[in-house]
Amino acid sequence: MNAQVSQEVACIILQKIPCFADSMARSVSPGRPGPSLVHLTTLSEFPWDFDEVYRAQENLFFRALKNPLVRIVKTREDLIADEKTRILFGLRYPPDGMTLWRMRKLRECGIGVMPIADLNQDRYGSNYRGGGGLTPKGVALLCAMNECGVIPDLSGAGYVTALEVFDVIRNEKLFMRPMASHSGCYSTFRRNQDLHDPILRKISRMGGYIGIPYSFSHEFMIHARHAFKMMLGWGKIGVCTNGGRYNHFEIATDLAMENLDPRLFGQNFKEFLMRALPQT
Repeated sequence: MNAQVSQEVACIILQKIPCFADSMARSVSPGRPGPSLVHLTTLSEFPWDFDEVYRAQENLFFRALKNPLVRIVKTREDLIADEKTRILFGLRYPPDGMTLWRMRKLRECGIGVMPIADLNQDRYGSNYRGGGGLTPKGVALLCAMNECGVIPDLSGAGYVTALEVFDVIRNEKLFMRPMASHSGCYSTFRRNQDLHDPILRKISRMGGYIGIPYSFSHEFMIHARHAFKMMLGWGKIGVCTNGGRYNHFEIATDLAMENLDPRLFGQNFKEFLMRALPQT
């Protein structure tokens, strides 16, 4: 294995893990250290019910706080280098009835990333299955996220919805850098859930980040090379182990011979968070 890649993977890696059982927060121990940077999504039993989501996230948040080897990432200062596993919490779906007060409550429990669209409802914005755009509730959600320093996640968003998110960020002068935590390039395999090139390019130009899901090494490489050509470099993309089915060492083994820029194994994600999160 390439030594440089191995070092980067052992240091920082983006992971997208549904954590209803909060396995990551509890599994890091002195004898079993985890990766140093994890994007962990909360998926409660009733993901659209705010009270249920808040209880699940609050429980996970305090369990993580009790682990001396875990640091919860809320600001750039939390990204300082140390031996702890740093966890950035996100949500799988945006709950119903979001307000600024509710956003602040979720932020207090560590939520730093929130999607605009989900696969089952379109109250904030249409997903990739629909042709609509951002709704008035979606505009209000973006403004509340901006107020609280929460990063918008465009994974699963429809084409028009994503474009209108960019328009709101620009027109309302919001300090937001969008990301797609788990999205491939639609142009490669024509999968509806992946984002189209103009959307990915715009995310890159706005200082954002695209996490390309890892399923098989050859598929990942097709997505990654297309993104490299489209966005003129490796700096805004990275590996996403969507669903937690793979660990970072397995990925490194599969991709070791591809001569990838080692920044894809988490460093680009860390640098994005240094741009996107509040200073303090």
